Amino acid sequence: MIPMPRIEKLRAFLFENTSLRQTVAKNTIWQGVGITTSRLVKAVLVIYAARLLGTHGYGIFSYALGIAGFFSVFSDIGLGGILTREASKAPSSLQTYFSTTLVLKLIFTLASFILIIGITPFITNIPEALPLIPLAALIIALDGLRDFVLTLARVKEKMQIEAALHAITNISITAFGLFAVLSQKTPAVLLLGYALGTALGTISALWYFREYLRNFWKFFERTLVLTILKEAWPFAFVGVLGIVMTNTDTIMLGWFLDAEAVGLYTAALRPVQLFYFLPVILSVSLFPPFARLAGKNPEQFRRVFEAALLLTFLLSLPLLAGGLVLSSDIIQFVFGPGYLEATPAFTVLLFTLLTNFPAALLVNAIFAHGKQERYAGALFLGAIGNALLNVVFIPLYGIVGAAIATLTAQLLAYGSMWYVLEHIAPFVLFRRLPRIVLATLGMAGAVFLMKTLGLHILATTILGAALYFILLVLFKEPVLRHLNIKKLIS
Repeated sequence: MIPMPRIEKLRAFLFENTSLRQTVAKNTIWQGVGITTSRLVKAVLVIYAARLLGTHGYGIFSYALGIAGFFSVFSDIGLGGILTREASKAPSSLQTYFSTTLVLKLIFTLASFILIIGITPFITNIPEALPLIPLAALIIALDGLRDFVLTLARVKEKMQIEAALHAITNISITAFGLFAVLSQKTPAVLLLGYALGTALGTISALWYFREYLRNFWKFFERTLVLTILKEAWPFAFVGVLGIVMTNTDTIMLGWFLDAEAVGLYTAALRPVQLFYFLPVILSVSLFPPFARLAGKNPEQFRRVFEAALLLTFLLSLPLLAGGLVLSSDIIQFVFGPGYLEATPAFTVLLFTLLTNFPAALLVNAIFAHGKQERYAGALFLGAIGNALLNVVFIPLYGIVGAAIATLTAQLLAYGSMWYVLEHIAPFVLFRRLPRIVLATLGMAGAVFLMKTLGLHILATTILGAALYFILLVLFKEPVLRHLNIKKLIS
């Protein structure tokens, strides 16, 4: 039995905020547990549905959600980020800022919903997706509203609440989705299951934060509207460009090719996207400290940012190396032999781990300094580049061309952001990477050997991950000090 003092220390570590490092660690752990559990649970639905619907049906489902998501940016103009930043600086203003931004959020969400339904019939070449658009638009609207309300948990730096509500949402989506797709193997029924699960998750979030929602209109501050919109427009512009970068591939594949190509490309993208949440967990946990330290304590900001940035490469490099060695095995194991044509695109998209992981930190670090307009140009370059490259590469190389366009666009956009932040808040990284690179190479060699010997992919993955962290310990990688949970608890 664990002695009571230790239980009390563990409880305090997991549920209270006592220091910067402990708070970041606690929030990161809760975000990691909640989102990892949610993603894994939801992955069951995605994998099973993809196998049941086949590439054509899964492509229709993915296209409907993708094209609705393309217009979702009009419902989120950066209001959540503005609320987090301002309330973190002045907690007493939370209710006023929340109520005012919520009214704006509801207005923009309604406008976005109408826009999706009105415009989609004129821009899609997959007619089977048209009847699904209203339901997809509803899912996007509910997702946006829930994520906005969960900003309250981020402001209070209680990510255990956000993690729990994310878990409720994704477990609900999986439960309803599985029931739906087992009853009838069609994209429409699967989308209905998604909508029911999303609605339950959103209702749960609204109920938990009902104290802030009760008579919220009474706290609406009209004089803040112009200030918020003025602060939010660069973030909104960046949001538009971000949505363009992430959804252009799906839409343009629908234009140039067909639903089957969309299904194959989505299958190539899903395993990679499964890991995109890792840096998001860290960046969300760090944003309130970033906002407090930016411009006030540059040296501490630099130390925190460099440690976090190094951690993103500690995670992304082995994922890339292992994924490259096991690419075809991963696609076949996850989606089945019918999706093996997605392997070349999957191989290219794996390299986006190196661009996407640090990008989450770069965006929040720049935003914490109030310089969001500085990275708008970087994303504009990436978004325009992605669209133009898709026009060139998709007709030539199909889904592989779309993957190349995505990778190139991310290199342009996130490389520019790196340059911007180095001039706002100088930092160093590459001279601290050798140990991580050596551990990655050692792991990749071992994984290749295990694959050659015919070891099962799950055993190979587990042993490869274990070997990687053993090598990091043997090489005495300094960043591991920041993962000393026992020290944080004590």
